[in-house]
Amino acid sequence: MKHASKLVGMVGAVALAAGLTLTATGTASAADSCNYNDDLGVCNSYDPRGYDARVQIAPDGNINGDWVDFNLVCGSKRFGDRDSFQAYPGHNYTYTFAVGSQGSCVVWLYDRTTGAAWASPSVSR
Repeated sequence: MKHASKLVGMVGAVALAAGLTLTATGTASAADSCNYNDDLGVCNSYDPRGYDARVQIAPDGNINGDWVDFNLVCGSKRFGDRDSFQAYPGHNYTYTFAVGSQGSCVVWLYDRTTGAAWASPSVSR
């Protein structure tokens, strides 16, 4: 948790990468449900079209050019994003799963480079 304040306060540049929006977000919104560790924060929030996935990479985290991938898991249903993308320190990446209401869902971020995985808290809609 030592980097949680850095993660919540970090700001990224705006860019597109593999269908993901690199955003210039500051703090997590009240609607975000996030899990943080030393390297990153994985968040899930309500979106009128479905669920918003977000990862905030710590400025001094160990993820530097790793290929990562968002997935949304809703009970026995799994939804993938467009493809894996490279993640870099100090950046935020988002993806909207436009799947409508699927009940209680968790965003998973898979590191295809190292095999690590992280989950957000569950969000219901």
